[in-house]
Amino acid sequence: VQTTDEVTTDPVDRLRVLVADDHPTNRRIVEMMLESVADVTTAEDGVEAVEAAGRETFDVILMDIQMPRMDGITAVARIRDAARAAGRGHVPVIMLTANTQPEHVEAARLAGADRHLGKPFTLALLFNEIQALLADAPARTPLGRHANA
Repeated sequence: VQTTDEVTTDPVDRLRVLVADDHPTNRRIVEMMLESVADVTTAEDGVEAVEAAGRETFDVILMDIQMPRMDGITAVARIRDAARAAGRGHVPVIMLTANTQPEHVEAARLAGADRHLGKPFTLALLFNEIQALLADAPARTPLGRHANA
């Protein structure tokens, strides 16, 4: 698990984002997309994602489906179970995946994912999805200032 600490916005406004994807290039692309608005923690698989979610507090989790050791759907379900058991609040989860068939979307939803975004996706689409999920917490949504970036 690695964290980027590049600060280009007010640190108070920066989002804390967990990105779980087994492909290093995919993780790096999302890191670069979010570097101006978020502190990104990465996980290489579902096991690392579950561990990170139990250790740290995130504003949003971006999760791939197909990963070694533990897939994203299982990881989301375990993250949701652990949060309920610990009495923690709901952290929005967006599945970022090439698996966009209706059965994949439904399985992710049943596991506790909030949104499903197919790869490849644009920066604007990713920001819009995150912003929509965080709309109830305006103090934590600096993305509005960067939606046209």
